[in-house]
Amino acid sequence: MNTESTILVEDMMLKSSYFNKRWRKVKSKLLSVWLLKYKMCLSRLRKYLTFKDVAQSHRKKSHAKLHPLPDRPIRRAASKLIRKPTNEIERLKKKGDNWTANDLFRFQYSDPEGGTTEERRELCYAWLERLQAIAKKYCYLAWYEAAIYACYYRLAPIIVETEEKIKIWTDVKREYAQIFLMGRRIWRRPSHPSRLRVLYDMAMLCVRFGNVEVSAAPL
Repeated sequence: MNTESTILVEDMMLKSSYFNKRWRKVKSKLLSVWLLKYKMCLSRLRKYLTFKDVAQSHRKKSHAKLHPLPDRPIRRAASKLIRKPTNEIERLKKKGDNWTANDLFRFQYSDPEGGTTEERRELCYAWLERLQAIAKKYCYLAWYEAAIYACYYRLAPIIVETEEKIKIWTDVKREYAQIFLMGRRIWRRPSHPSRLRVLYDMAMLCVRFGNVEVSAAPL
């Protein structure tokens, strides 16, 4: 009798220990799942609050622009009257070699007729000098072509001297020959947009430099 009761007690103890182990595992899994969900909720809440703060700050800024203080319009009008037009050549000289793509875009999309003839000429030569110092690479070949096209397109009607115009036209042909040779490797399709753009720009430059005598121009 004692032996049977001992066996029963041991069996119950084994079962209870097994149950406790299983319960601990289940409890740890449930706790880890709950913690994961809690962290996800926290991150979502943090993102929502950050987005809300940013949106609110943008809203305040736009509201301030649309509804300025009573003295702001007067100050703005006064500053516009006092402000002097920016001299692009002086600004470019101050920057030196520290110019950025934004400066180039400013030149490309500015008014081609702005300023005097001499100022436009000097500005085009300044940008040509900076662009020709850059090594041509495949990754920005289309960007380079568009930039150098803007310089040559603006220079064509400004230059009056025949020798200078012939020299510039020779530079144009050399530059575009190099661009064509490089472009053939990356723009393989004949109808590629960048390839067609280069052809169109070259045709426009041929029209702009059309009054250059063929016999006088070196091949």
